[in-house]
Amino acid sequence: MTMEATAEILAAMKELTAALASRGATPGGDYQRMQMFALSKEQRTPSPLLVSKENGGLEVATSNPRTAVSLLNLDSTRTIEVLLTAAHTTNPLEIYASYQDFAKTELADQVTDNTTNGTTAVTVIAAPATGVTRGVNFLSVYNADTAAKSVIVRVFNGTNRRTICKREIQPGETLVVTPTEISVQIPTVVQSIIAGDGLSSSGTAEVTLSVNVDDTTLEINSDALRIKNAGVKEQNIDNGAVTYAKIQNVSATDKLLGRSTAGAGVVEEITCTAAARSILDDASTSAIRTTLGVGTGDTPTFAGINLGDENLNDYDEGTFTPTIFGTTGSLGAYAANASEIHGTYVRIGSQVWIKLYIVLTNKGSWTGNARVGGLPFTSAAQGTGTFSTVAIGWHSGITIGASTIALGGYILPNDTSVFLAENVSASSPTALPMTSIANNSGIMISGWYKV
Repeated sequence: MTMEATAEILAAMKELTAALASRGATPGGDYQRMQMFALSKEQRTPSPLLVSKENGGLEVATSNPRTAVSLLNLDSTRTIEVLLTAAHTTNPLEIYASYQDFAKTELADQVTDNTTNGTTAVTVIAAPATGVTRGVNFLSVYNADTAAKSVIVRVFNGTNRRTICKREIQPGETLVVTPTEISVQIPTVVQSIIAGDGLSSSGTAEVTLSVNVDDTTLEINSDALRIKNAGVKEQNIDNGAVTYAKIQNVSATDKLLGRSTAGAGVVEEITCTAAARSILDDASTSAIRTTLGVGTGDTPTFAGINLGDENLNDYDEGTFTPTIFGTTGSLGAYAANASEIHGTYVRIGSQVWIKLYIVLTNKGSWTGNARVGGLPFTSAAQGTGTFSTVAIGWHSGITIGASTIALGGYILPNDTSVFLAENVSASSPTALPMTSIANNSGIMISGWYKV
């Protein structure tokens, strides 16, 4: 408002005061505090307050709480809303607001109160009537709930909503919105305080908490409360709470945690060699057998085990399928009784012990000298101890000569079969021909040979 406009208003007010005085109005009467406001067309905010003086004059008020700057001026299309970002937990939040309505010649103070309705907006200050400007002076939201809540204060013009502020307030706190600030007020006076175990309290406006320290488990050092080693017990640590990173580092590579010292005690480091790791990282028994060098049987192959003058470098057990065949002929015509054919062996180092049993159902077209084949290992090359003999404990359906004392067998070097022979009195053994083998012949053999 310009100085010229103010001067015109002052002159008009003087004339009005004089007219009222001529009609009996006296200082201290009904018109002592008559007020006039002029609204700026640009800002729609109240002009300085004009107050009548006791001597009949007028002056511009320099300080009056009723003419404080408004937070926001509302016209007939605008309202103030308050809502929460989530529903209240127990109690709705309490709202209080004050505002002033400005007409051409009137000023009316107004207050209102309400409560929040969760995420649904509550109209705290409604739009004024047409021709009236409503100046918002103060708005507060008190958190009467039991949990922290986010409060939104906004303006609604009938079409769009514009947020003035959004704040989270704790239970017992108050969000205050005024023309000069937006703040959260925290209660400064503590009415009462309940001390827990190990704590004592005193005072109300200013509260002091004293910590009763158990010297065996707690200590205070440089204003820091620390837990002593004696205060940390196994039952105080949650299951799974200690991570690998919190465990003491090992001293070097290839260390396992355990205990090699006899009896119970603290955890110790145990050296894990490369050979041990090669077994530990095997994912299956098959992989372990491969690492250990296990043979085709069920027992492993050992290397370098010292047994005095000799080294045990191989041990194996297993089975094999024996056959009867001749020098020439067709294996396709050969048939054996499946329930009466089996062979077993034990190998220790370079020595192999065998046992076999076989019964034929058809000897096929074999001719020449008779042999029993299918031995599990090839015999050693010719040299000292490479010729081996076997014992025939039983045979059936095999024709031998009248002069034959016994039926025997031997294993030649670099071979996997037993040669059958007739031991004749006062002469060298002679090979047993396939003509002596019948379609239902059977034989049991045991012995050993070198590989």
